[in-house]
Amino acid sequence: MKNNGLLAGVLFFAQATLFPILNSGLPLTQFSWRLAALVAMALALSFTQSAFSPRAMLIAAAVLGLLGCIGQWQLLPLVITQLGFSLLLNFQQLNVRVQLSGWFIQVIFLQLLLTIAVVQVLPAAFLTGLLLDIALLTLPALLTLWADRLPGWSDVVLLVAMAGGGFLLQRLTLVTAAALLILTALLNPRIAKKASSHPALYAALATVQGLLMTLTRLHG
Repeated sequence: MKNNGLLAGVLFFAQATLFPILNSGLPLTQFSWRLAALVAMALALSFTQSAFSPRAMLIAAAVLGLLGCIGQWQLLPLVITQLGFSLLLNFQQLNVRVQLSGWFIQVIFLQLLLTIAVVQVLPAAFLTGLLLDIALLTLPALLTLWADRLPGWSDVVLLVAMAGGGFLLQRLTLVTAAALLILTALLNPRIAKKASSHPALYAALATVQGLLMTLTRLHG
């Protein structure tokens, strides 16, 4: 995915960081230097997916990740996982869809890492809700990316099931459930033939969905 440039890097960064930070409700006044280091690590990892030097970005991410773990070393395994994923994704010959799928898996761990760094203590109910939210942000975009490789219209059935399940579990409102279905339809490769050649669009899909979920919760 090295031909997508600055905009792609920004979209990948937004996908990884906006939802966990906004969802936590952390005031800017409580934004510690350790959290800033981890956010900067996410930025460096995001730009390994775009046109910037992956080696330089990976070294920067390693340094920033270690800084972010000072005083909270329980985060170190998640940081090491991030670096390992980046090595795998950037130094193997992978096609665009496979590499983007790997990035989405990496985003799951990044969002968990940032949430733990912000909240520090995760009650079981909060963790369950968080995992459901991350699944609702990640799986629909992945299904849409591979839609034209799936049998029949099974992707549509699965997306409707996810939207309905998210609504019944009170993780989605009618607005965000409808938005999920509309956004995924717009990027479905069966309809938008060239969408899969622009991987940053799928990061944008997950980012917009995350922002909508956060806004609807803030406003009830």
